[in-house]
Amino acid sequence: MNMLHFFRKKKRADAQEKFIVGAYGDPQLSRGIIFEEAVSIAADEILMGMVDRQEVRGQAEILFPGSVSCSTHDLALSVATSFFHHPDYRTHLNDFHLLALFQAIQWFRQGIVAAVRVENFTKALRQLNNLDS
Repeated sequence: MNMLHFFRKKKRADAQEKFIVGAYGDPQLSRGIIFEEAVSIAADEILMGMVDRQEVRGQAEILFPGSVSCSTHDLALSVATSFFHHPDYRTHLNDFHLLALFQAIQWFRQGIVAAVRVENFTKALRQLNNLDS
C-alpha cells in the first residue's frame, strides 16, 4: 500500500511539473534575467526602435522582477506586449507586428520564452488588429 501511494504522488508531481514547464517554461533553463539585455531585446528586436529606449527601460523596471520565474527574453516580450497594448503606440507598431510575432514564436520553439508570454503577446496583437472584441 505504501509503495503504491509513493508512485501516485510521483505521478502527480510529474504531471504538475509538466504543466508548469509547458505553461511557464523550464525553470531549470532559466538563467536569470539580464536586465540590460532584456531592454535591448525589447527595444530593438521586438519594438524595432519605434519606442524610446528610456520608456522601454521604465516599463522593464516596473515588470522586473515578477513573481513568476522568467528569462531575459520573457521579460523583453512582456515589456513589448505592454507597448502593443498602449493606444499611443498602436499606429507606430502596427506595421511590423507580424515580424515581432514571428520572432516570439521562434523564441518559443527554441525554448527561451514561456508559452504564456507568447499567448499574451498574440492577444495584444489580435487586439491591435481588432480581431478580438
